[in-house]
Amino acid sequence: MSVYRPETVKKYHDEGIWGDKTWSDYVAEHAAARGDKEALVDQPNKLAIVGTEPVRLTWTEVRERADGLALSLLDAGVRTGDVVFVQLPNSVELVLLHLALDRIGAVGTFAPMRQRSSEIEYTIAKTKARIAIGMGRFNGADYLAMIHAARAACPSLEVTIALNGEGRQGADFELSTMITTADPARVAELDAIEVSADEALTLCLTTGTESTPKVVPRTPNSWMVTTRGILEATGHGADSVFSGPFPYANMGGLGVELYPWIMAGGKFVTHEPFDVDVFLQQITEERVNYIIAVPAIYFAMLNHPGLETEYDISSLSVIGCGGEAPPHTLIEMLDERGIKVINEFGATEGWFFFTLPEQPVHERKDMFRIDLLTPYLPETEFRALKPGTEDQVPAGEPGELAVRGPSVFSGYLDADEVNAVSFTSDGLFRTGDLVSIGSDNSLRYVGRSKDMIIRNGQNISPAEIELIIQRHPSVYEVSVIGLADPVKGQVVCAVVSTKTDTSITLAELDVFMREMDVARHKIPEALEVIDELPKGPSGKILKRELRARFAPILGA
Repeated sequence: MSVYRPETVKKYHDEGIWGDKTWSDYVAEHAAARGDKEALVDQPNKLAIVGTEPVRLTWTEVRERADGLALSLLDAGVRTGDVVFVQLPNSVELVLLHLALDRIGAVGTFAPMRQRSSEIEYTIAKTKARIAIGMGRFNGADYLAMIHAARAACPSLEVTIALNGEGRQGADFELSTMITTADPARVAELDAIEVSADEALTLCLTTGTESTPKVVPRTPNSWMVTTRGILEATGHGADSVFSGPFPYANMGGLGVELYPWIMAGGKFVTHEPFDVDVFLQQITEERVNYIIAVPAIYFAMLNHPGLETEYDISSLSVIGCGGEAPPHTLIEMLDERGIKVINEFGATEGWFFFTLPEQPVHERKDMFRIDLLTPYLPETEFRALKPGTEDQVPAGEPGELAVRGPSVFSGYLDADEVNAVSFTSDGLFRTGDLVSIGSDNSLRYVGRSKDMIIRNGQNISPAEIELIIQRHPSVYEVSVIGLADPVKGQVVCAVVSTKTDTSITLAELDVFMREMDVARHKIPEALEVIDELPKGPSGKILKRELRARFAPILGA
């Protein structure tokens, strides 16, 4: 499946930004150079969660089993260019499946385990997947039954492969029996398949919180730009141990979690669903160096009562925070432990930037230095545009972020009308995010354009207010939304969850923000305290659900 125009492919190859290597080529190199080194490790509670025993593999074993699975997929009828729907929890099986699809040039569309029947059917239909690979059952839900139901509604779907689904209706093949050491006599079959790093490898669905998911085709070359940049900036490499709880299905789980391990050649430790005790155990025992997670996960780790007595996270060195900007308090808490956390900001569409570990604490939260990022993100262009136009706003003023570069996708799958309004006339992707770009080439995130609150004609950035409220000692998580008001247009509403044994009232929040010298029109006029904020598969808070839940309350 071709993704980019021939002239674009030629440009980035000529500039040395793109190459010919696939992920399988990296695996082969690591197997040859350090074949006996431990490479891939399951989480210790895998049997209880997934239903299969945890395994530990060396690089040689990773290559042999990935090749064995690739041959099994060929025997099951999977061919180069086929779209394969995959829904498995983070595990050795899922990692090997990523590598096996890459080996034969099939295209994976990966769904997180949170998705259920309607999302599964939508993804299979939208991508025209011919093969589906999923769990028999997981966390009490019958995923094989969901795929079987989708098969009746999706004419493209011909083959179903299940993990722990042997003998059940709807499963044509059992995945666990397909993962074997490759027959050396058949490896030549794989070597003969022509796989291009310029053809689509993944069809990821957007995880935005505002609209129906769109399908993003990405190539190995476009993914590798991001991966190479984060490795070079953080200094992680072949001796590093990588992990993280993001599903291996989108930008967070692939571009800055799984793929860096494949490129670097270190060790990777799988984890899902998130369990703070298990995760801390893995960091302690496997001596993990790099993870990426949302702020809530870091707070759960740092506030764990057994952190100082049962666990040891001193192996963490430079780590990433994604999904939301890391609060100042989080950066400071980790810095005190000698752990540098950077803000990794981007989207499945491929645009990406990050703060750097050498930046001071007050910058590492949300000041992205474009001038310093150039070596890590070559030929990447950032503009701040007046929303709805192609005019750049003056330096320092908020505008819609538009980007172009070798990591950025070329358009959504089968979505001509959406693509027509998603790109500028000269090819920059309109992200929908508001940023300000200063005269010193610093970039700051302001918020989603759709999330902006307009109160009495004044624009208010929810992200700005959230960072302030997050500093309140009682607040665990916060999301700020705008609610309709007949007089003011919108009012500011803060939805929070509190830390254990704490509470907060609107009056207390008002006093706190006044003491922080926040402009009066930005101080919330409504406060809702809930047990847990709703999140999407990537860990982002779902503002649309909060608006739907609390808008009737305000109007009552």
